[in-house]
Order: sequence, then C-alpha cells, then structure tokens
Amino acid sequence: MQASDIAGMWAKYSAPLSALGNPVMSTRINIQDQSGAVQPVHCVDKGEVLSK
Repeated sequence: MQASDIAGMWAKYSAPLSALGNPVMSTRINIQDQSGAVQPVHCVDKGEVLSK
C-alpha cells in the first residue's frame, strides 16, 4: 500500500486482511517505511479491524 500524506491533513487507509496473509490470530500490526530514508513523524489516531 502506497501512502501519500499531505502535511496537516487526515488520511484514511484501508487494507484487506488478505494483504496481511489472512492471519488466524494477530496480536500486533506494525506500520513501517520500506525506503530506508528518514521519515517525519506520523501519528495514528485510530485503528480498526472489521469483518464483512
């Protein structure tokens, strides 16, 4: 999933559980950068796991 944030603005991201490998049980979800470059601080205000 690619992120393109605008400073000072809210952004909503969605990812299907299949993107996580369809785990049976998860105890932790990490959000990380894959570029290896220094990144500004990002705050996560809310996280949800929903079933359809």
